[in-house]
Amino acid sequence: MSIPALSIASASHQRKAESSGTVEPVPQHLRLLSYNIQAGITTSGYRHYLTNSWKHVLPCPKRLANLDRIAGLISNFDVVGLQEVDGGSLRSGFINQTEYLALEARSPVRHEYVGGVAYAIAGASLRHSRIALNVAAHLRDVARARGCAVVLADVKVRAAQDRFYYPDVLVACGQAAEVELVVEQPSLIAEVTSPSTRATDRREKLDAYLRIPSLQAYLIVDQRRRHVLAYTRDAGGAWRQEELPGAEASEVAIPFLGARLTVDQIYEDVTLPPLAVREGEEWEDDEWADDGEGRG
Repeated sequence: MSIPALSIASASHQRKAESSGTVEPVPQHLRLLSYNIQAGITTSGYRHYLTNSWKHVLPCPKRLANLDRIAGLISNFDVVGLQEVDGGSLRSGFINQTEYLALEARSPVRHEYVGGVAYAIAGASLRHSRIALNVAAHLRDVARARGCAVVLADVKVRAAQDRFYYPDVLVACGQAAEVELVVEQPSLIAEVTSPSTRATDRREKLDAYLRIPSLQAYLIVDQRRRHVLAYTRDAGGAWRQEELPGAEASEVAIPFLGARLTVDQIYEDVTLPPLAVREGEEWEDDEWADDGEGRG
């Protein structure tokens, strides 16, 4: 239920109007909203109170996507009163929904969620963005031919009950390619790593991603040198690791797309720092100076 906008005359304008008798009060509008979010559950008919009752106790895959829609709605209001909000239990994936909505509704910064804790994602460097775009561009046509979609950076992936990430590149196929906000069945994920994110990409995210049943390939692409670490799932379901050096002929096979991605394609039109520059050091060229701060 929404409350109509409330007009409030500014006190300073009121006093001025009273003293001079010539200036009319200028109304200021405070937009208020009262919203029962039902812990992120959608209800569009009376039958849903019965058929969706289990969602009040157990985790629901679409709950976070619903919260994202709610965040978009409440961002237009000044004061919001929420009802039936989960403070971070099993059913909400241990996410405090009040904090989540407060962050997502107003913050221009994206957040990843691990164990109910929000972590802000820093902006990416130009080099980081070019590498991610190259991967997406060279996979787009073959993905479309197989009913898949390639997505860059702005879509969440649910890697576990309490883990939500923003991969740099992902490929989703079939019905998974039709979702709007949170992908739960990705087929390929690529992360462009930097010194500040390498440990996360190679440990925490590696562990989480490789546990996703639908995932067929995970690529970790270095943005400071020509180097790719590729994990691909074979026909028997086992993971195979391959380390690709910077040689021109190096390539990774992506069986589920019937495609191959070469190192040259990944680093096309990308200028890398000199080998003498150690990781974590600033480089004189301003275009790449924020390399260590970019998202991975």
